[in-house]
Amino acid sequence: MTAPVAVLFVFVTHGAVSGPTTDVVTACLRALPPGTREITRTAAEAPDEATLLADARRASAGAAVVVSWSSADLLQADVRAAIGLPDQRRWVARTVTFAPADQVPERARALGLVIASVVQEGLPDAPARPGPVAARAAPPGPPAAPGPPAAPGPPAVQAAREPVEDGGRWALEAGVSTAFEAGTDGDDVIGGTIALRRWLPNGLAPRAGLAFRLTDRDIPVTSRAFSGSLGLGWTSPGFGQPRAFGLGARMDLMIMRESVRVSLDRPLTASEQAFWSAAVDLLAEVGVGLSRATTFLGALGVEERFTEAEVVLPGPHDATLSRGRLVLELGILSRF
Repeated sequence: MTAPVAVLFVFVTHGAVSGPTTDVVTACLRALPPGTREITRTAAEAPDEATLLADARRASAGAAVVVSWSSADLLQADVRAAIGLPDQRRWVARTVTFAPADQVPERARALGLVIASVVQEGLPDAPARPGPVAARAAPPGPPAAPGPPAAPGPPAVQAAREPVEDGGRWALEAGVSTAFEAGTDGDDVIGGTIALRRWLPNGLAPRAGLAFRLTDRDIPVTSRAFSGSLGLGWTSPGFGQPRAFGLGARMDLMIMRESVRVSLDRPLTASEQAFWSAAVDLLAEVGVGLSRATTFLGALGVEERFTEAEVVLPGPHDATLSRGRLVLELGILSRF
């Protein structure tokens, strides 16, 4: 006989979203073997793996399940579970999406059944439960008249997808960039970026980055800019999911160190000056999931510097380093 199993439930409220926790747990336990115990807790944000496993070990739980709703309308729930505890641990993730017409009690029952199916994957094989004693066969009678149509069952769960946070809460991005401003052509500016993000609830992600940009104008002016940035981004629920398309936006505050070099052929002279500047940017992002942890990232937006510089040249040409520019970035984002 298989010993009773305890299941630890952690419902994430994000500080505001409160779901039907009792109905979900009840529906789940009805689908699990008799005697299954439940330990239910709520948290403002999802615990990390180490904290969740330590909590499950203290509770002697055979599975630990984290459930979070992405918004107050309860139309999407993310499930992340550690099953087969303590010796055969593995992680399983599901995303359950409902239609607006589905009633909240129906969503709770369907979500409970999804969680039960995940937990059962980690349970030891149990002997089949005996069915009811068969009644003595009766002689066949006339065919039964057609009855009323069967009542609809719980709402169908859409294809489950791994939630974006299953790839990790940290992300490292690297890419190339270009910019378009007055006095430059499409091939005059090239640069590179590297940045680190940390995902928070509701798709928010603080971001810290470093960038380098080289501008080689048609007139004899070359500028190099190094910058550091701090910002905040937002991404849609589908951002970063495998083979899925997601949208996002971000804003960064930058500190820049820019040097300007002027080279003249007649007479052969060159001079260089450097200055500090600050800037802010606002970019729209597009993410295409390549795998669970890797996303192709594109960003397009505007950058506004707080200073404007003018380079005076001998002859008919002057150069103005304008304050505004259009920025395009392409790269790869890797979660861990």
